[in-house]
Amino acid sequence: MNNIAKVFIVGGTHGNEKIGAYLVNNLSKELVKNQYSFPVETIIANPKALRRKERYIDADLNRLFKTSELEDLDKSTYEHERARVINNILGPKGDNNNFMIDLHTTNSNMGLTIMTPHRSPFKLNMLYYIAQRVDNVNIYFSKASVDRPSLNSVTKGSFLIEVGGVANNTLKADVYFSMKELIHYALEFIEKHQIGELELDMNLELEGYQSAGPIPYPTDENGELLGMIHPDIQDQDLKKFIKKGDPIFKLFTGEDVLFDREGEYLMAFINESAYYVENVAFYLIDEVKVSASEIMP
Repeated sequence: MNNIAKVFIVGGTHGNEKIGAYLVNNLSKELVKNQYSFPVETIIANPKALRRKERYIDADLNRLFKTSELEDLDKSTYEHERARVINNILGPKGDNNNFMIDLHTTNSNMGLTIMTPHRSPFKLNMLYYIAQRVDNVNIYFSKASVDRPSLNSVTKGSFLIEVGGVANNTLKADVYFSMKELIHYALEFIEKHQIGELELDMNLELEGYQSAGPIPYPTDENGELLGMIHPDIQDQDLKKFIKKGDPIFKLFTGEDVLFDREGEYLMAFINESAYYVENVAFYLIDEVKVSASEIMP
């Protein structure tokens, strides 16, 4: 992307994810004015939910940034109104040259993961720069669309940091400082690129992951759960491949439910508590290699 006008670091998008919120509050005190050639601002996205220690008050804020949602003034829940405020600060959506880092935690065993819908030479070079300096970073290319509903769709460029497993409403020192280190190198990369110290490698190839679709829980005709994640795959996010015939659920009766698709897949967001409401047990994951020479700047 062209020179970045402003960088926003966002925490507390979900009110039960404390680490990002504390990090944002502390970074607001630590960042020195004129430290970079571009302004850096910090935002608590959902302060009311954070105070209540709940994921959201009325609706999931991270699902309300489609243009149709932002423009529908009849939708007046707390999160709908908050989404419009955030859009005015960070955007407006589709008409800005800003960059956002959105901070999240998950109770799934995802480790330190960067999620991004953008596949550009700039983004690939940034992610490579970070991965060379921060240990054990997973790169997850999330689904891109013209009008995504997530908060990080407001700015022209963005990525989301997702770290787990972290229980809701808890702090973990290792996660806090890993996130902080990752943010430091992201800002360092942007600065070096902005002032001309760093040229983009247009032949760069970056290995990562992408979703191959969600797997639902086994349920009865009323939508009630019939079982739970099988012990063989619990906490195996981005670690263990599954293939047809492998157990993926353990029914309350003690029987196993076997994976019935062809091919081999990794898994992500296994047993994420927030996804129960969406009936998503985990996501199937493919390994991918993205080349800067094959995508548009």
